[in-house]
Amino acid sequence: MNNKRAAATIRQSWCWWLIGGFGVLSAIASFPDPTLAQITPDDTLGVERSIVTPFGQIDIIQGGAIRGINLFHSFGEFNIDVDRGVYFFSPADIQNILTRVTDQNPSYILGTLGTFGDSTPNLFLINPNGIIFGQGAKLDVGGSFVATTANGIGWDNQGQFSASQPETSQLLTINPNAFFFNQLSNSAEIVNRSTGTVPVFGGFLNGSLLEQGLQVLDGKSLLLIGGDVRLEAGGRLNALGGHIELGGLAVPGTIDLQVDGDVLSLNFTQDSRLSDVSLADDARVSVRGIGGGDIIVNTNNFRATNEGRLVAGTEGMGDGGDITINANASIDLNGSGTGVFNQVIQESTGNGGNIVINTNSFSATDGASVLAGVQTNTAGDSGDVFIKSDRFTASSGVDIGSIVFGAGDAGDVRISASEAIELTDADIVAYKGSSSTGNAGNVAINAKMIRFSEESDIFAVSYGIGNGGNVTVLASEAITFSENSDILANSIDIGNGGNVTLNAGDTISFSESSDIVTAGGSIANSGNVTIQAGNTISFSGNSDIDTGVLGFSENSPIFTNNESIETIGKSGNVTIKADGQVIFSGTSDISAGSIIRGDGGDINITAHSLLLRDGSDLLTFSGSALPMDIDSILIENGLRGNGGDITVRTTEVITLDNDSQISAFSGEDSGNSGKILIETGRLSLRNGSSINAAVSGDEAAGDLTINAAESVEVSGAKLVSGETSNGEMFSLFFPSNIITTTFGAGDAGDLTINTDRLIIRDGGRVDASALVAGQGGILEVNASDLVEVSGYIPTGSIVDGIQYSWLGTSSAGTGIAGQTRINTGRLIVRNGGKVLASTIGEGQGGILDINASESVEVIGTIPVDSTIFTGFLPSQISTETLGTGSAGMITIDTGKLIVRDGAEVSVRTTGEGQGGRLTINASELVEVRGTALDNPQLRSKITSETSGDQDAGNLSIQTGQLIVSDRAQITASSRQGIGKAGDIEIDANLIQLNQQGELITQTESGDGGNIRLQVDDLLLLRNNSTISTTAGQAGAGGDGGNITIEAGFVTGIPTENSDITANAFEGRGGRIDITTQRIFGLEFRENLTPLSDITASSELGINGEFNLELLTSIDPNQGLIELPTGLVDAENLIDRSCHAGGAALASSFTITGRGGIPASPLDFLSDDVMVSDWVTLDTDTQSELKEEPVTSTPVQPKPIIEAQGWVKMPDGTIILTAQAPRATLSTMPEINTCKMGKRVED
Repeated sequence: MNNKRAAATIRQSWCWWLIGGFGVLSAIASFPDPTLAQITPDDTLGVERSIVTPFGQIDIIQGGAIRGINLFHSFGEFNIDVDRGVYFFSPADIQNILTRVTDQNPSYILGTLGTFGDSTPNLFLINPNGIIFGQGAKLDVGGSFVATTANGIGWDNQGQFSASQPETSQLLTINPNAFFFNQLSNSAEIVNRSTGTVPVFGGFLNGSLLEQGLQVLDGKSLLLIGGDVRLEAGGRLNALGGHIELGGLAVPGTIDLQVDGDVLSLNFTQDSRLSDVSLADDARVSVRGIGGGDIIVNTNNFRATNEGRLVAGTEGMGDGGDITINANASIDLNGSGTGVFNQVIQESTGNGGNIVINTNSFSATDGASVLAGVQTNTAGDSGDVFIKSDRFTASSGVDIGSIVFGAGDAGDVRISASEAIELTDADIVAYKGSSSTGNAGNVAINAKMIRFSEESDIFAVSYGIGNGGNVTVLASEAITFSENSDILANSIDIGNGGNVTLNAGDTISFSESSDIVTAGGSIANSGNVTIQAGNTISFSGNSDIDTGVLGFSENSPIFTNNESIETIGKSGNVTIKADGQVIFSGTSDISAGSIIRGDGGDINITAHSLLLRDGSDLLTFSGSALPMDIDSILIENGLRGNGGDITVRTTEVITLDNDSQISAFSGEDSGNSGKILIETGRLSLRNGSSINAAVSGDEAAGDLTINAAESVEVSGAKLVSGETSNGEMFSLFFPSNIITTTFGAGDAGDLTINTDRLIIRDGGRVDASALVAGQGGILEVNASDLVEVSGYIPTGSIVDGIQYSWLGTSSAGTGIAGQTRINTGRLIVRNGGKVLASTIGEGQGGILDINASESVEVIGTIPVDSTIFTGFLPSQISTETLGTGSAGMITIDTGKLIVRDGAEVSVRTTGEGQGGRLTINASELVEVRGTALDNPQLRSKITSETSGDQDAGNLSIQTGQLIVSDRAQITASSRQGIGKAGDIEIDANLIQLNQQGELITQTESGDGGNIRLQVDDLLLLRNNSTISTTAGQAGAGGDGGNITIEAGFVTGIPTENSDITANAFEGRGGRIDITTQRIFGLEFRENLTPLSDITASSELGINGEFNLELLTSIDPNQGLIELPTGLVDAENLIDRSCHAGGAALASSFTITGRGGIPASPLDFLSDDVMVSDWVTLDTDTQSELKEEPVTSTPVQPKPIIEAQGWVKMPDGTIILTAQAPRATLSTMPEINTCKMGKRVED
């Protein structure tokens, strides 16, 4: 076909196309005269040069060089004016039209650029000097479109079609595969301002291209390859369901081109120096359409501002494509509506694509977003978001991540930075946000330093039916969340919570109400929380960790009786590991619980040290009875579920301060509460802090075990003050405590403390108690050095009870108080401190076993002035009951037991219960001494007594020495009612009662108890001291108890009024049996006198008995040596050699004068010692003295035998005897065996 025929054919085909396509023949007839559209072909192709044919408002380009599938055109200038069009004719089989501009000017595309003909080729526009698309620019291309400022386009190493060196170009028959940038112009950029929607004829030749801006057919590719690429003033690029790439080079180089059907894509070498790409002022790049499409940006700096955005996704059916940004230097997103979006549109079915970003520096601010999402009324999963940079910052309302509002799963979000990730008022989301089925995505963040502040959050949350996502935050240095910044991986409705893992090489910090939440929904499990740091982990300012199962949502199954909501799930575990310190402060919490049914998770903390302060707690919880004011590390489990365990291990110290707690709690109708294990060097609880394991239902509380190598300290209380409704002021104190407790029918757990020193002071408590029906736990303290319980809360306004320091077990209901075992070197109880095993209800008091290898000291009292009691309370070791329950038992094994200054050791019942038993084994000494320093009426005592109708318990002491002095008491008495006093049994080497010291088993109206004393050596009563089993002191009945004494000697001072009595008022007097070698200073009398008496009388009843057995019969002469009666010649005993100057020759002899030394080393020199002058010898006398040897004759005296006793002869002479006398009635007529107050004759 010649050129004229070809031109005619083209013109005919074009006209008929227009007539068939648009029906605008009349419009063509009315066109004005054609004007050239500034398109100037050059001569570089020779006879195959391009031909421009004006046709109304369009220019038709034909000719060119055809090589196989390629058609080449070359122009000196190539511009399209406003409201004009340029169309390239494409013969059959042409796949690519390659158009170059060889002069030095950029191309301005202000109208429509298109193709038509017998094929639908790809169109390449090459101008190394720049390409500018104006506001009205449109594309009407049958294939893909490529605009580039490269110097040329080539084919491997076979040559190139060059715009800068056209004379060297080679025209090949295959698809091009490279863009060559040989030399760059400062103006070599591509600018798109196109917002047009209507082409030159009001319609398109190649399909419905109805989007604003530059658009290719659906599924085709659109590539802009600079130099810099700028989309501004609302400029748009559209390839719906197709492929868009933006990028270029800033220095000479090569960009590879790959052709895969309709997809044209670029490949940049790794070391390429790229140009910049920017989107501004509502500029958009979109591939969103049926089947989705891809966007790839390869740039040095990518900047999007003022609603500039990249948009991908799917509409209708099919999966969306990906958006990839590779920016060697930086990415900057700024402004609301700005960003990167990959979404599945409403009423669509298909999965969203991914967003992949690689850069050196990423910055997003002022409401910008990077989001992969699925809109409502859709079915499909959201894509993933991957961002990798050296530095990452997001601020001021930025959202980055994946969101699903339809039926599907949210995608994952992964952000990594070699330096820092910083978010300020920005969120990272992997969010499932509707009530339909679907899971939240996972979030992974990795950087050198990570900082979230000003309400910056990580959301991996699922609403509806679905699981929360997992969150992983890793930092080689520090992780910081502050100012209400949260990590949320929970399920709001029905689904499992996700897991949260934080790992930092240095520190992890959550502050100012920053939380971690992995709570599961109503029928689900909560996620686990794992936190590990190389240094410090801190939670402060009401920052929480919540791994509880939430429940109670609108989709929770509701039973048809409308009475209950069913939620089931296991709460997650919390694991925290820090090489340094872990800190929770400012009511910061960890919560892991299931409200209705399900097991609580575990808490595991391993660190150098742990600090909980200002209301920050550790709590395991189960059941419907929620505790008040839970500011805590909380593990919860619901009805019929078990609580999780808490394990805390530190190498140095654990400190709980100012109302902080570690607690395992199980509510009503729930399962067992969790166990608590504490292992550390030092444990300190102060100012109302607590470690406790409690149960209020039918199941058992968990055990609490503390291993502290050095010390455990529990001290102080939290004060809560306020005003009642009637205007009265009040103060409530909540003491620091370590306790296991039952509030219901379940048993309290066991409490074990292993340490070197346990210190409980200033109102602190260590307790294993049963407050309703359950049994108290076993409390075991193993403190190798010291246990000290001391002090109280000094206040004048306590309305909820007396707050003294406490160690022990208790029962307040029908439950039995637990057993307390204390093993230590020294036990000190002073200043109002108490070691107790008591009950105030129907339950039985506990058992108290004390083993102190060195000593037990109980010292002092405290003054109390409260609304329920005013007076003094003693320091105390006690088992007691205040209700109907029986008191428990006390056993003390020690070297020394000291009770002084008003303190007491007691087993007591003040209600209807039976008194307990008190056993003391002290190898060296038991000393009970004195009264309260501020109240002489409050005596030091060891006592087993009852104040009700039941009997007092028994008291047993075995020791080396027993000393009771200064009004102190050892008593087993019944103070009120008809109860019998308990028995006292004492086995000692020596018993000394002095200054009104008492051993008594007295009663008011019941029978007196018995006293049995086994004394190896001496029983000594001095200064108005008493041994008594007197009954009926209230003027009522009751028999006096019996007294049995077996002692080496029983000694008193006749005039000091020290008595041994077994008297009664209405009842019968008791029996007194004394077996001894001798009694000194006490005499049996029928009634008490001011002297030292032994009585067994009854005021109104029958007198008792007194029996004495003396263990020796006396021979006054046996073993004695009669001294010589001859007087000594004193003159012969004077050594005349003791003259002046003779000291060097003989021994010395010193005279101090009369009265110069005391009679005994234990006595003092008296102030009336008479001092005599020294005398001197005459000189003559001295000279006459001669030294003569003194000879002595050995004397063989009879051996001297120490006197073992004495007897009184008929004439009153006292004779010492070598053998202890055995009493007979014939030798001791003045002391007789008495029966019922009358002398028994031989």
